[in-house]
Amino acid sequence: NESPEALCTRLSYQKAASVFADYPESPVLGSDQVAVCEGKILGKPGTAAEAHRQLMFCQGRSVTFLTGVCLLTPFARYEATVPTTVVFRVLDTDTLSRYIELDDPLDCAGSFKGESLGISLCDAIRSDDPTALTGLPLITVCQFLAEAGISVPG
Repeated sequence: NESPEALCTRLSYQKAASVFADYPESPVLGSDQVAVCEGKILGKPGTAAEAHRQLMFCQGRSVTFLTGVCLLTPFARYEATVPTTVVFRVLDTDTLSRYIELDDPLDCAGSFKGESLGISLCDAIRSDDPTALTGLPLITVCQFLAEAGISVPG
């Protein structure tokens, strides 16, 4: 009974915390992503059949990819969830099958790899941090690092 945002925040924190427990003197990043379409959470499909089912469901719809990031330091905890909206095209079943075969998105939330062939499945992508779609919102990470006093080149 968790909201998609709460799930995303919890998972990114748990990833960071599991490493931070072994390295409590070091800053540690954790990140995770949850895909949501019409209120339904789309997990990692695991199989080609499930990926095909998910992508058929997403056709002609907007899917929000929530990317959670958590920075743990010895002194503070920084967390954010960055949304990216992907508007999917309507595609035939053969095109979706070829995409799944070629891009192998079985370990990706919503069966979608925006950094690869998945880009051909969409009409539009909207985000304040375009790196969030690939799984790590680098604009947000740089902001967290600056707030934590950790220098970032640039």
